[in-house]
Amino acid sequence: MKLFIYLYPITMYVNWEIHNNAWSYYHERGLENREKGIAEYNIKIKSINNFINDYRKKGFKIAYLGFSKPSGELNKSLFSKIFNFLDTDSFINSKVTFRNHCKNEVYPDEKSIIKELMPLEELIVSGFHYSDCVEKFKNAAKELGVLSKIDGALTNNFFYLIKKSDDVYKELEMLQIEADEFKKRYGF
Repeated sequence: MKLFIYLYPITMYVNWEIHNNAWSYYHERGLENREKGIAEYNIKIKSINNFINDYRKKGFKIAYLGFSKPSGELNKSLFSKIFNFLDTDSFINSKVTFRNHCKNEVYPDEKSIIKELMPLEELIVSGFHYSDCVEKFKNAAKELGVLSKIDGALTNNFFYLIKKSDDVYKELEMLQIEADEFKKRYGF
């Protein structure tokens, strides 16, 4: 099976990114009406669903990994309303509460989760946060022999990239070029 998984599509993470990016979206465009600029940005971020649908069209199953309630069941009430969840999508319980993750830095057992999803032909990982959970999940899949990649444009980077352009993949490529130049120039 080919699987696209979005990690932790929760309101707290999405709202943090909106808060950090909506103001600059409106400000950088010289928009006089703050509310109109923020409303325009909020419409743009919902385009994430179009990118996820592109994976559906390519034959990928779609899954979302979420935090659990203290009782142990999946806490879907944390999921953000910007996402268009379909009946055909899978919802996976990380078996870690949001509170325990944040307060005690507890992470799920990525390998156990991936083993439950097997057999996997290919895995595309996205969501929150690129340099933490997303990367850990991808690496765990690779260790289990699964062809896995990160879609960097559909991680927390998306909320920054979409304010720049509707072509988030082009913006991601430009950011990578800038990062590579920075590394060359400063040696890290």
